[in-house]
Amino acid sequence: MSVLAKIGRKLFYDNLRAREVHEWKEGLQRKSKLRLYCTLKKDLRRESYLALPLESRRKLTEMRSGTHSLRIETGRWEKEPLEQRICKVCVCGPIEDELHVLLDCYPYQSLREQMFQAILVKTEYDPRLMLDDREWLKDFLLGCGISDSTTRVEVSRIVGDFLNKMLRRREKILLQVSRR
Repeated sequence: MSVLAKIGRKLFYDNLRAREVHEWKEGLQRKSKLRLYCTLKKDLRRESYLALPLESRRKLTEMRSGTHSLRIETGRWEKEPLEQRICKVCVCGPIEDELHVLLDCYPYQSLREQMFQAILVKTEYDPRLMLDDREWLKDFLLGCGISDSTTRVEVSRIVGDFLNKMLRRREKILLQVSRR
């Protein structure tokens, strides 16, 4: 293949890639449920957490993409105003969204502490030091806020385990609440 043909081929693929990225970004903006995903996903590429076991990978994907069963999403299905999608687990008044269950909801505090401790032990990062910076924590726990891929996968595995445990606890609590 001539040099000119190689340059033309590269130019073609670069333009095709740029168009795909542009269309992907426009598509993200049209879906309100992807509000969190838009802040986490910066590049159109395969995420390292997709190599995790199925259950952890599934829970992380659900949290990142808004396909979970938290009130922020189920209320959208029922056309509830955003301010009415409060957490039925802690009943403290905040909207039950991804960051609320990940960082704030008090019934999950022991699980959250276990998650933070496991991250510290495995990676030497202590997320508790950044509790005042919710954007950083969001990127660190759910996104791509870690440059080292091995550490990123380890944090994703630990967060996936937390999400599985948290959602099981949530189901039990909501079942008890519904029986009252």
